[in-house]
Amino acid sequence: EGPDAEKRTNYTLSVLSNLSDASIVARVDFSYRVLTYLTLEAFLAGHAGTKGGEFRFALNAPLVNYKGTNVGPLDIPAPTFDVGLGMRMAF
Repeated sequence: EGPDAEKRTNYTLSVLSNLSDASIVARVDFSYRVLTYLTLEAFLAGHAGTKGGEFRFALNAPLVNYKGTNVGPLDIPAPTFDVGLGMRMAF
């Protein structure tokens, strides 16, 4: 619970690691209860470790000819951070 007197805020820190490929993701979540039935949420996550690992996935696929059509090349870079917002309502 947060430091406010009404206990409306909540903070969570999470860290996951894959020891086999040395990839890591760390995430901080924040939530604030606006009303008894409405909660606003936000998170920030950071990725570290080996590029192409489970928590820092990257893809570099070459040009492929599929049924006479060239597909690709496909390049998805490894993420550095993620940001998210949400709203939760209880009925």
